[in-house]
Amino acid sequence: MPLKKKLYSAFLIVIGIIGSYLILTSGRFELDPYSVIVALVVAGFIIYLYLLYFRHKT
Repeated sequence: MPLKKKLYSAFLIVIGIIGSYLILTSGRFELDPYSVIVALVVAGFIIYLYLLYFRHKT
């Protein structure tokens, strides 16, 4: 089971990197301070909920 979790985590990281690369190189996405702050807040909230879910699951 631990190998399955590691592979799943690695898969999610790779998908995230590929998605970020495609978004940033598309030319339609501009990095202004507001969008960066909103993206970081949303990402932090998602990570918080993910950790909270797995903390209570075990």
